[in-house]
Amino acid sequence: MPTPTYATLGERVVRDDTDVDPVPIPTPTWYAASADGAVVEPPRRSVRKGDPLPGGYAAEREIQLFWHMPPGTVDGSMAPDALGSKGVDVVQSVRGYHVFVGSLPMPAPGPPPPPVPVPVVPSIPSLTLTTPDMETVIGGYWVPAQAPALPTWTPIRPSMAYAIQLQAIGLDGTLGPRSAVLQIQTPSALPRVVYGQAAPLSTPGTLGFQRGSAAPNPASGNPGTWDVEFNATQGAASYQIVGTNNPRPGMSSTIGLMEGDVLLGTAPQPAVVDSQAPVKVSVANPFQAGDRVELKVRAVRPEQIGGDSYSAFAGSLMTVLLRTSKPSQPTSLRLSAPASTTSVPVTWNAGTATPPIAEYRLYESGVFRMRVAAPTTSATVTGYTAGQTYKLTVTAVNTEGESSPSSTLEGTTAPA
Repeated sequence: MPTPTYATLGERVVRDDTDVDPVPIPTPTWYAASADGAVVEPPRRSVRKGDPLPGGYAAEREIQLFWHMPPGTVDGSMAPDALGSKGVDVVQSVRGYHVFVGSLPMPAPGPPPPPVPVPVVPSIPSLTLTTPDMETVIGGYWVPAQAPALPTWTPIRPSMAYAIQLQAIGLDGTLGPRSAVLQIQTPSALPRVVYGQAAPLSTPGTLGFQRGSAAPNPASGNPGTWDVEFNATQGAASYQIVGTNNPRPGMSSTIGLMEGDVLLGTAPQPAVVDSQAPVKVSVANPFQAGDRVELKVRAVRPEQIGGDSYSAFAGSLMTVLLRTSKPSQPTSLRLSAPASTTSVPVTWNAGTATPPIAEYRLYESGVFRMRVAAPTTSATVTGYTAGQTYKLTVTAVNTEGESSPSSTLEGTTAPA
């Protein structure tokens, strides 16, 4: 009996005992950011430490990658010994990936703009992933060296241009084709601030509601817009106002976006950065009544390739949107004076409501007769004849809708 051979990762080599050529392993394909750059599909981590870009997320010292394996070519013979496609069931046909990483430092910005560097992807793998999972977080990589020198471990750094490729490793040790080159630029690290020297991308001033504008406790399930303001910072090109209805500890101190964050709006950098003249912007509010909402703002600076650099978020602004509902039904509808031959004076107890009641509506036998502006809770219903039977009800109305009718007040007008 021949001695079995083993793959380098400790798995038995899969031998091909048929005369059929193996089906090629598919090419890894990077996931792409959505059109608005808000998310990368499919979302994988509960906390994302960077900002979205094609293929994943990039932070100052960490790159998160996402990819998928499209189906390979299926063996059309359908014979019992046919190999089929190695891309149809990736988990059982791929045991890992080679990752090739090339890098170059970004040139300092300035007029005229320097040429964008293009890192060279090495021919020797920088990392080898030993699972078929189609995601990874890279905090560093090995830089190949000429023998007898050993590879050098190099951490991911800010303000670097990276070129990354993937290559799938089959169960039998065969290698698939390399993926497309993914170009990534890590954001710039915020420099230390020396006395008298302004950081080029420091945190904006505290976010707040504009003076003279009410805090967003809207009396509606559709809160509309918020008017916010903050102080600008030197070195920024624009600002992003971000919100979430799922606030968690540490959100405002995280440089990158977190799961649940929604980009509410942007504001350009003012022509003159003046701490006495805050940036003012109105943003749409997508959240619903009853939500506990956190708002935050950060500065943005475009980089030369691959995306933008961001400041830390300014101190967050917390608010709770009031829960709203239709009013409760008015109670104790009763006569406020004896009915005359042609009219019925009535009064009632107000219902409760958030937002406040705007008006009351009086109905005769279910037919609308008149409205009364709140907070008035009395009225005189006219248009009757002597000895006529009346059946009155009243409802309360706010921006959420109309309450159920009160109990019926029934009687007869005075005789002639």
